[in-house]
Amino acid sequence: YFSEKSRQDLEDQAASLAAAMEECGGDFLSKLRGVDTRITWIAGDGTVLFDNHGDAASMENHAGREEVQAALETGSGVSVRYSATTREKVTNYALRLKDGTVLRLSALFYSPVTLVITLFTPLLAVLVLAILLSLLLAARVSRRITEPLAEIDLQNIDDRGVYEELRPLVRRIAQQNRQIYDQMAQLRTEH
Repeated sequence: YFSEKSRQDLEDQAASLAAAMEECGGDFLSKLRGVDTRITWIAGDGTVLFDNHGDAASMENHAGREEVQAALETGSGVSVRYSATTREKVTNYALRLKDGTVLRLSALFYSPVTLVITLFTPLLAVLVLAILLSLLLAARVSRRITEPLAEIDLQNIDDRGVYEELRPLVRRIAQQNRQIYDQMAQLRTEH
């Protein structure tokens, strides 16, 4: 999916650039220096005419590149390979223009593993934030639940003003208190 999406994006960009070049000429490309997608304009014999990421004059002949050969023969070509220049895996899409030159666009190939590694830091930050929020909410909820229990006066138990859920507990404690007081009174009278 990712390789197909990358290829489709490059194909769409190449079509737009080709239309702009036909209207404005090759000078149009000089405005695209520094954009992320690598754009290379190649003569029919493989000579690099322009590259927005490097010096075209110092680049080797590109006639042997798989995507360039396919573009010259069939109109377009695609390849995914390790780039010696960028030292990364790259998706290349080449499109033959009407004048016989080739416009090639290259972008980094993002595999699912690469995407996971790239997204790891933001995902880790979201995970830490979610854990902190969970702890905060758990503390507030537990405090809210235990607060009524802490407010019960065990010496003078009264179930008025106590949550309905706590009434059986309060009545049981009151009953046990009465039993304890009765037993203590009985012990005093016996001694």
